[in-house]
Amino acid sequence: DTLAEQKAEAVRVEAELIANVFEVQAMQAQSVNLGTGEGVNVADTLDTLEIRPGLQVFVFDAARFLVGNADATAQSAGLSIAEKPTVISDFLLTVWSSISAVFRTDT
Repeated sequence: DTLAEQKAEAVRVEAELIANVFEVQAMQAQSVNLGTGEGVNVADTLDTLEIRPGLQVFVFDAARFLVGNADATAQSAGLSIAEKPTVISDFLLTVWSSISAVFRTDT
């Protein structure tokens, strides 16, 4: 799998997990109206979810009206996105820089 395919699969799985949270809450309620918060409180549910950095979640009701949305927080495990190590990217950058230095001509 390419990195893009892996990322797409990770996003798909995360969307399924979030949908399952709402589905379980809806099954426990006698009646559900996402727009009014009856049976499932969309805002509270979204606030309790840990969403992967860089992702946004949008919740629509059956009539396709947006009833809630959330962004991932930039903090995860005490590190900001800018501070997280990127081992693979850093390694590839080092390799590329070394290889390209051999072919570089200074004029």
